[in-house]
Amino acid sequence: MQCLPRAFGLFTTFSADILDVERFFQVRSYQCSCGPRDAQRAGVAEETGHFLLASATLTGMIQQHIFASQDVPERFQCQILSFVRIQWPELFRGENRLRDWTSKPELHPITFLLEEERVLINRLEVVWDVLAHAGETYLTYGLSGVLTYPAFRKQGYGLQLVQSAKAYIEQQTEADLVLFHSTLRGFYEQAGFERMDSLITLVGNPHQPERSPETAFMLFLSDKGKRGRTRFEHASVYVGESIW
Repeated sequence: MQCLPRAFGLFTTFSADILDVERFFQVRSYQCSCGPRDAQRAGVAEETGHFLLASATLTGMIQQHIFASQDVPERFQCQILSFVRIQWPELFRGENRLRDWTSKPELHPITFLLEEERVLINRLEVVWDVLAHAGETYLTYGLSGVLTYPAFRKQGYGLQLVQSAKAYIEQQTEADLVLFHSTLRGFYEQAGFERMDSLITLVGNPHQPERSPETAFMLFLSDKGKRGRTRFEHASVYVGESIW
């Protein structure tokens, strides 16, 4: 993969000195309809093979873009992979040492990123899957691969991107839950996610799963998800062979 600048087409643009994240998502209502029950991205502009689901100028030269992860332009994808290879080297071992992807396609990843003059500031992916737990299934969204380059940390960019992703997830009417994991304390709580200290996350071999050292964060979105809340409190939840 070459780190070359690539042009990309705009789907929607919203310019302001400071972006009101909730208003941006309410007004746009994500016309691309990129949730699991509607795969079509209506009206998406195509240029040089990349689809941009949404774009916004936040302040100055800083812009936020949202892509289906397979359509992230090479310039940004190269910067993302370079960071991930250093931060999480365990993901690039053995047969995966040459991997050029972050989240598996079956998790339907959507990339949110901030950039300034095509230099990546930060990035995360929104993913979803069906979670089976306590005799019920839940369409569950999560955050994955949240990263900020060191030069841009402690400036609010990470929280800004997480809030944008949360606003997007809350607009997916089919979503039951949000579930993801982190070792950070105090960060995701600022964005409105609930820290689930009493939930034990099991991962790996389903016959001999191991307990994850990370803490779960959740949102209970749909009526079904809210009714199932007590099934996750003080419970053990098996999430699969790996945590997204």
